[in-house]
Amino acid sequence: MTFVHPEWLLLLVLPLTLGFWSVRRRGVGLRMPFDHETHASRRWLAMVLRGAELLPALLLAVAVVLIARPQVLMVPDRDRVATHITV
Repeated sequence: MTFVHPEWLLLLVLPLTLGFWSVRRRGVGLRMPFDHETHASRRWLAMVLRGAELLPALLLAVAVVLIARPQVLMVPDRDRVATHITV
């Protein structure tokens, strides 16, 4: 696949960094005043929230690829006939 503006693909470093940071970040998020109770560990909820954290990085990566304007090279549907050539 080729791109009209391949220099924009350098910005893919930003979503990769954002995604890596959100996965490797330790600790809890924003603490609310009612967080004083202990909660049961819900592994599925943690995975859903981690996926939601990765969503902005994924959307940013898609936006960067769309800005770079990918091109798909295809064979033309019909052959062109050169009628203006004189022999």
